[in-house]
Amino acid sequence: MFFHRQELQFAAKPDKPDAVYARKLQEILGGQYGEITVAMQYGFQAWNAHLPGKYRDLLYGIGAEEFGHVEMLATMIAQLLEQAPLGVTEDAVQADRSSRRSSAAWMCSTRSSPGPARAPSTATATRGRART
Repeated sequence: MFFHRQELQFAAKPDKPDAVYARKLQEILGGQYGEITVAMQYGFQAWNAHLPGKYRDLLYGIGAEEFGHVEMLATMIAQLLEQAPLGVTEDAVQADRSSRRSSAAWMCSTRSSPGPARAPSTATATRGRART
């Protein structure tokens, strides 16, 4: 069972609107490995733990804590976008895309060689041989 308190555990207020940072926080909030995903995974596992006890309670506790993280991130994103000028979110999307492109280009430029050659695994090496 969840209990909601009408106050955040940590109150923080950004100095000014920042749509670029808000976009980055959205990935942490709802991305593939974001807080919402983690909260749902722990909650689902707790609901599927049919034996009562400390492990089920642990899963419930972690899930509830993760939902607290979701609330803090969602609140910060809303505050970062509050009073932001119209069109600033589109600028944030463009800035994020160019940042990702430059990061990808940097990663490609730092790879000087494909790396050391590795011997084939045992499973690969024995596939072509006949069994005796």
